[in-house]
Amino acid sequence: MGGTIKKILLPLALLLLWAGVIYAWTDGLKAFTFYSLTLLKAGPLPRPFPNFPIKTSKGKIFYTKDFKGNYLLVSFFYTECRTSVCHLLTSDMEQIYEKLKPLHQKKLILLNLSFNVKQDTPELLSAYQEEMGIVNHKRLILGVLDLSNFKEVHELLKKIGIWVYRLPDGSYNHSAILIFVNPEGRVIAIFNPGLQSIDSIVQTLKTDLVS
Repeated sequence: MGGTIKKILLPLALLLLWAGVIYAWTDGLKAFTFYSLTLLKAGPLPRPFPNFPIKTSKGKIFYTKDFKGNYLLVSFFYTECRTSVCHLLTSDMEQIYEKLKPLHQKKLILLNLSFNVKQDTPELLSAYQEEMGIVNHKRLILGVLDLSNFKEVHELLKKIGIWVYRLPDGSYNHSAILIFVNPEGRVIAIFNPGLQSIDSIVQTLKTDLVS
């Protein structure tokens, strides 16, 4: 009898232990991937968008606070992305911008920012822009985070809600989302073009851009 109870209790205890681990890891079953968990831990919307330095493809230095008074649509990438994710995200941003009316466009700045601070120099970004056929207009800023090391980058991206992980071969796994920031410098929406249509994102942007 005692042996039978032990055989029942041991698997049950292990099951409860794993349930506890899963519950803690998913923040109470709210997030099941590193991407969603990082986004969740960044905090509820609206939330402040951090101030940080950006070096553009033309070598100029800006801080995100310099763009206050404008709406921002922000994405993060790196030029040597070996999958189509970064390229699609860049393409999605351009499509979204082109679908907006001129009245809306002039209220919006696109920030397409590399987090590969060791490699993505202004020269490399310019070459990437040409290779990708990215339209050069004053409402699009292609740049790189002007930070000294990956630890600083990682901490900043966590605050924003971007998960990034550097692999042994030097490539990265990372979130592929668009962050919408209002003129007061607060994140008011997060878009995932992999799960949302371009038209639905455009419609959401228009709602805020006309206000």
